[in-house]
Amino acid sequence: FPSHDMTDIHVELENESTEEVVWEQELTGVSGTTFDLGTITVGPIDVAGAYHLHIHAIDGAGYTGEWAVEVEVE
Repeated sequence: FPSHDMTDIHVELENESTEEVVWEQELTGVSGTTFDLGTITVGPIDVAGAYHLHIHAIDGAGYTGEWAVEVEVE
């Protein structure tokens, strides 16, 4: 995710059944920063079950992106 001026990314993991956020992380960069979202390590997750992983990003030009995926922990 390339930035124009400043980049902010918020990552959170939500328990699907309780809707409780069980883990979250903020990433901030300056002009020219790029993030490889594949390198973010989520967890540890101690309880088996269904979760939602949400990623919200905004760059210095005001462009936003949101991604979500379902995660099953066994």
